[in-house]
Amino acid sequence: MEALKVLIGDGSSFMRIMLTSALDSLGLKVVATAKDGQEVAEKYSEFKPNIVLLDLAIADVNDFAAMRAIGHDNPSAAIILMIPEKMDMADVIVDAVRAGAKGYMRKPISPSELKARIGSALRR
Repeated sequence: MEALKVLIGDGSSFMRIMLTSALDSLGLKVVATAKDGQEVAEKYSEFKPNIVLLDLAIADVNDFAAMRAIGHDNPSAAIILMIPEKMDMADVIVDAVRAGAKGYMRKPISPSELKARIGSALRR
């Protein structure tokens, strides 16, 4: 069975490296990383990953442009929004789901939570 393909969108190179390592240990294949929302949308179109991990900081909270572009390309895309630990997220979650998110997780992210959230997003 082919490994699930993942695109990581995060403005922090440290987080991109950390998430790549965690995903590798879970048997998932990171096919691309991106540092901003426009790059996420472009790399999604190019690589067609099964899962997109998208940091709220680059998701463009005002309109979630990257999520909307991905959803337009593939309405069943498994997009998981990563949210800073101290942020009040009630309004963000509602808007993110409307824009196409299939799940969310708070930073910092543990490998076990990563595995659980990806599994949940893929079942939706």
